[in-house]
Amino acid sequence: MQKGIHLKKIREKNGMTVRSFAERLNVAPSYISRVENNKVPPSKELVKSIAKTFQANGDILLALTGHLPNKWQKAVRETSHLQYGQVPKANGDNGPTPIKYGLERLVLNGLGSLVDPLLSLFPSGYVPSPQLNEVYELKLAALEANLLRPADLIDRGAYFLEINGQPTNHFRVCTGKPLQIGKDGSLRLKSFFNTHQFKTSYATHGLFPYRGKFHPQMIKAIINVMGLKPGDKILDPMMGSGTTVIEASLMGIDAVGVDVSPFCVFTSKAKLGGLNVPLQHLQRTIADKVLIKRQFDYLSSKKGQESIVDSQFKPDHITRDAFNLIALAYLDSQGFARRSGRNSHSGFFEEVLKKYCFAIDKFQSAKKGFKFELGQGEVLEADSRHLPLPANSIDGALFSPPYSFAVDYLDNDLTQLEYMKCDADKLRDSMIGLRGKKGRERVEIYFDDMKKSLQEIKRVLKPGKYCVIVVGSNSNQLSEALGLDPDSDESKFGLEMKLIEMANDLGLNAELTLRRLIVGMANSMREEHILFFKSNPIAEMN
Repeated sequence: MQKGIHLKKIREKNGMTVRSFAERLNVAPSYISRVENNKVPPSKELVKSIAKTFQANGDILLALTGHLPNKWQKAVRETSHLQYGQVPKANGDNGPTPIKYGLERLVLNGLGSLVDPLLSLFPSGYVPSPQLNEVYELKLAALEANLLRPADLIDRGAYFLEINGQPTNHFRVCTGKPLQIGKDGSLRLKSFFNTHQFKTSYATHGLFPYRGKFHPQMIKAIINVMGLKPGDKILDPMMGSGTTVIEASLMGIDAVGVDVSPFCVFTSKAKLGGLNVPLQHLQRTIADKVLIKRQFDYLSSKKGQESIVDSQFKPDHITRDAFNLIALAYLDSQGFARRSGRNSHSGFFEEVLKKYCFAIDKFQSAKKGFKFELGQGEVLEADSRHLPLPANSIDGALFSPPYSFAVDYLDNDLTQLEYMKCDADKLRDSMIGLRGKKGRERVEIYFDDMKKSLQEIKRVLKPGKYCVIVVGSNSNQLSEALGLDPDSDESKFGLEMKLIEMANDLGLNAELTLRRLIVGMANSMREEHILFFKSNPIAEMN
């Protein structure tokens, strides 16, 4: 078998000579020549290096060059469009799109005596994400496959890379290099973004690390299961860093996000604006060392601080969206400095801004390659207990109540809130989960506040529409706050059960519950529950 021909095709496709190809791979040109002429077999290390360097499908290339079982080699050779891990683009596009899901497609075709159970879970031609590996994700993917037409899955699906030979928009947005991490980033963080390429680190979702944020891919799937489509409007009444608003916009769905924290509002506006920001405004700042220092010095001044919170401020020479992203990078670099123990964050500012620019460039480049209509997003500084929205105006609500028994969000954002001259004590008095003294009083106020929020959500929600709550199960913290025996039946009546009871009383009827394990917060919260409620089909008379 002529194994070297497959590597030669990759070299020729990239318009490279044997010498330049070898230099790129840091090997001798004579070695490449001997491999291409089938004088020596290509080593596994060489094949992996070529796949990584030129973004070919490593698993399929290993099969073609004889490093995987014979059945897999034969299957790849017989399936021409899988060679080098490529599939045709959608109609109207030119050239192939690289697919990185390895040999899952071959396994799904049943190469052994065992048959992959995904064959019965998804229709033929539906290629699931390689990072779909938890039970709740399989359930959401199955619901997507059952509820959406193939064309809608291509446009808005969350857990599929390909539908009947066409790559999904989610794959197109997520594929390519993962989000850049600075030289001071931990190996754990770098590994997270590499392994969560389709889950969280795409578009502007990866800008500014916000504790307790959603997985955007999960939010996309939930929005699909809710039955929302372009032209509809979704509400997140406790938006945090704006994941729901941004993800809805990526799906062509209008959204409104509400939060009492000025910093959350600013962060969400910056990330939402980043989807359409003129990239050259950011690139010009990065390219000019003098301009970077000038921006840093300005944002370090009182006038710069006032500009961030002034909604009427219009910067010179750049758009307000570009200024917001530069300011967010400044605030992000503050967090880096605090976590690293450094006094100044000037050294982080340029690095963070480059990371932002990379993420936005990657998204906007992908967006140019196919039909992509963003939904309209709106961000409001307001209280979920008093929503500034008319009755029956929302097609769906999706939110996560604050995990204030496990995470003090105010303390987590204190550096940024102080920079924005926010009165932290006053804000604490308005934040659900932080009001009142610790213990039973705080829990009772929390449930009272959640009831008022649910009443408001029910008011603005159209009849027969869904409200979805993603809530952490924190029975240990709850029983401790209430002074209960951890082994008592009452202590096991967790937060999710209380919310189900409360929502049902208000006319939001529980239809489905999905459970997902929480990674990274096991000491304070081990699992989350995705609760689907449906409002009564007939509007109530006011």
